[in-house]
Amino acid sequence: MSKRSFTTSQEAEVLARYEAGESIYDLAHAFDVSVTPVCRALKNAGVTSRQALLEKDIQAKSDEIAEACRAGMSIAGAARKYGFSKKTIGDLVCARGVQMPLGCPPTRTVDHAAFDVVTPESAYWLGFLFADGTVGKEEGKSPHVGMGLSVEDREHVEKFRDFLKSDHAISVVMKKTGFGGGPTAYFRVRSKQLAAAVIARGMCHIKADRTPTPDVADSRDFWRGMVDGDGSVGRRHKQKDYPLISLGGQFVVVKGFIDFLRQSGVRTKVQPAVHDSIFCAELAGPGLAVKAIRLLYKNASVALDRKLLQAQEILADRRYATQDC
Repeated sequence: MSKRSFTTSQEAEVLARYEAGESIYDLAHAFDVSVTPVCRALKNAGVTSRQALLEKDIQAKSDEIAEACRAGMSIAGAARKYGFSKKTIGDLVCARGVQMPLGCPPTRTVDHAAFDVVTPESAYWLGFLFADGTVGKEEGKSPHVGMGLSVEDREHVEKFRDFLKSDHAISVVMKKTGFGGGPTAYFRVRSKQLAAAVIARGMCHIKADRTPTPDVADSRDFWRGMVDGDGSVGRRHKQKDYPLISLGGQFVVVKGFIDFLRQSGVRTKVQPAVHDSIFCAELAGPGLAVKAIRLLYKNASVALDRKLLQAQEILADRRYATQDC
């Protein structure tokens, strides 16, 4: 590429083509020169480059743009309003130290404070999330809270969405590996506040490290959520009149469940038993199992429908009517 200067006629052609809309780089390529002689030719003609004008315009509006973004306007929104590229706006707000929210601008509704206070309903969903939920953060995105259940339990996912007062979509994906493979109803929302609230109560991305805090570990609603997610309620297959309730998981969680039952009057001597690295506590029979089922499921404000039905059938059996919790 030549670095030569232009002749008078070439400078006139450069000026005409630049004013017609061609860029400095296009002109340099067309004349087989570097950008330096093109810029020199424009300067000699008294023409201010479009880039210089753009930079001057950005500088004049920089305070207004920074304040708009600081007040909540997205980078894309500022680009549309002020006529600059998203990269230009992004560079400006970065230089001004404006903290932009991660992820996409909110286009759907959600109750970000749903887990700020422990209520029977929020405690239940915390328990269910401990068992079958996720909380995490991908690089460059806001933290998320979500769950994925078999499509047979899609209505329960819808209940969770209703609890969050959300209009986010529930997607159906094919889970190909792991326990419960098959069509899965998956739902999640991105919210720093929701994620922070569940993490503050012992939830984390790695399921093995989840430990409930005392304010939820003392809640029957929390443990009902755990059983709905990682336990069972019903009767032994070979003994149809033999009620049972169980919970599986990590040792600290199963031990917490047993401690809660004992503190609530279910005087069980069961200890966490391990099977394939998973701990489990099971109560069976017309005595303690029925007491535990009644403790968790009687007058429940929210529960997994199929397990609630099993619990109601057991509690409606007159043979167990004298069992007090």
